[in-house]
Amino acid sequence: MLYRLKFRKIVQGVCEELIEAKDQIEAEWRGRAWCDAHPEVVQRFISVLPAVVADEQSFPMPKAEAVKKSARVGV
Repeated sequence: MLYRLKFRKIVQGVCEELIEAKDQIEAEWRGRAWCDAHPEVVQRFISVLPAVVADEQSFPMPKAEAVKKSARVGV
């Protein structure tokens, strides 16, 4: 799953990057590690939020709708 990493650079202010992780805990760990891995540019970790609001796993399309859509599209 994709997560939005928010961090603060001293010169540019708040910036965002996309990181991939399997859950929120791993995303926070990866975000903090990413910020710490760039010592030449001082970056402060702010937060990590899911980048995808709704996906197939959280909101699956009903079978009937999927059949109608695939017939209409021609898949």
